[in-house]
Amino acid sequence: MTGRGVSGVTRSEIAMSDDMLVRLRKIEGQVRGLQHMLERGDTCLEMLTQLAAARAALAAVGGKLVACETRRAVTTAAAGGPAVVEDIGAPVAAAVSLLLTR
Repeated sequence: MTGRGVSGVTRSEIAMSDDMLVRLRKIEGQVRGLQHMLERGDTCLEMLTQLAAARAALAAVGGKLVACETRRAVTTAAAGGPAVVEDIGAPVAAAVSLLLTR
């Protein structure tokens, strides 16, 4: 069951938040690893490999955030009826645009 608790946050939102924190901590470690690689004088190819892994991990987090925003927009629209459903595209498009253009 994913009912809302006292704070208004669902269990699935808490689980997603925990997952995101774990992912972001791993990304933080990857970036620190890049710093150490540079300090040690590792090859550019080795550092590029690490950078590619960090970018892929960030993209995965971004995808999860877009999915979260999409769920929020759909839930809000469903609760608001047909008039609100028409407005669902704007917040989702904004979330996708932020992910793709930054």
